[in-house]
Amino acid sequence: MGRSCIWRIGGEQWVGLRYCKQAEFVDNQGRTKTEVLASFKSAETADFAENLDGKRRCRNGAATMPQMVAATMSKQTIQFGYDKDGVWLRVRGRRSVFLDTNCWINLADGKRDSSVRLRETLRAAVAGGIVFCPLSWGILEELFDQSGPSLPRTASLMEELSLNAVFVIREELYAWELSRSIRRFIGKANNESLNGLFTPPAAFVGSGPAVSIDFPDGISLSPQAQAHAQAYMKKHLSEIGVAKLAQDMGGNKKDRTPPAYSSAAKKAREEFGGDKLKLFVMEAGDCFRTYVTPLLFKYPPNVIVPWLKHLGRDRDEVAFFQNALAEFPALYNYTEIMMVADSQPDRKDKHNHFMDNEIMVAPLAYCNVFVSEDKGMKDIAAKRTKILGRTKCQYLDRLDALECWLTERAA
Repeated sequence: MGRSCIWRIGGEQWVGLRYCKQAEFVDNQGRTKTEVLASFKSAETADFAENLDGKRRCRNGAATMPQMVAATMSKQTIQFGYDKDGVWLRVRGRRSVFLDTNCWINLADGKRDSSVRLRETLRAAVAGGIVFCPLSWGILEELFDQSGPSLPRTASLMEELSLNAVFVIREELYAWELSRSIRRFIGKANNESLNGLFTPPAAFVGSGPAVSIDFPDGISLSPQAQAHAQAYMKKHLSEIGVAKLAQDMGGNKKDRTPPAYSSAAKKAREEFGGDKLKLFVMEAGDCFRTYVTPLLFKYPPNVIVPWLKHLGRDRDEVAFFQNALAEFPALYNYTEIMMVADSQPDRKDKHNHFMDNEIMVAPLAYCNVFVSEDKGMKDIAAKRTKILGRTKCQYLDRLDALECWLTERAA
């Protein structure tokens, strides 16, 4: 008998197959391939699964998916992706309005007349192609903590107003910023649009999922089979919306350990005292080494070395980090937010602090408007950092102010 493998489409397990030496289909419950296919809910899913054995034929009689070819490997990994271009086609040309979680809940619940009025104004603006309201990993995580009627109600509104556009996760965000910086430096035509910054909701934890399959020695998927699987998964994973994610993942609030911000802040106070410049160099260095340095090896040395020299790597350390972070608006935001955390050794750590910090990073760099009535976030953005002095994003601390902003844009 071969080994088991689990395939999932949109979080739904659809078959766990054991491959016999003859590559017969027998699932983990001992059902034959015919019985497995008959159990699938979706005819389209069944059609793809039937193609896996390479016997499905096109109209011209050619096999659509010859699956197994000779190889000397027992494990094969297939990398899948998401349709970021499709997301960009939905949102390009629109202004972006980012709402924090409490704003979403207030709009969805509609307990105040002003919330209902603003919700309908936003719906009209989205339907009219004027705005969209992108989401982020942090917003979705806080959505999934909800339960009861509020969960599907808020998720449905998020799907409608976001057009199922979610900021890519932190690592992908900084890789995207690096790519733009290098293209500018070497003089290549640089697309200054935000294409690549948004991804479908199912990719909120990363847009590079992979499946590893164990085969008997000498058996593997052919390149044509891999391409077919990748295209199929890209299409179906990208079609999963916020409402479906919330249905599958929401309603189970997790007990999370608060980040140890205060411990790090105590160490920073002991080491640097109140020297903000030294704190900046430490935090900027940590961020750069963690998120940027690993990415540099993907580029040829004859590009990276001049790029680093251009930023002042061989001169003053402070100037280098200031120049470098200017090329990474979101990473610059993150660095400053971490400096704020490092300067509060006596604050009681809460998981909400971590989520607030995550939520601010990308939207304050790339959105037109950021809306939050949270006093802590406003304190960080407006008083404790220079974020609002660098960004073109307009910070609104009241939902009512958003209604005025939308009215001006519609005029």
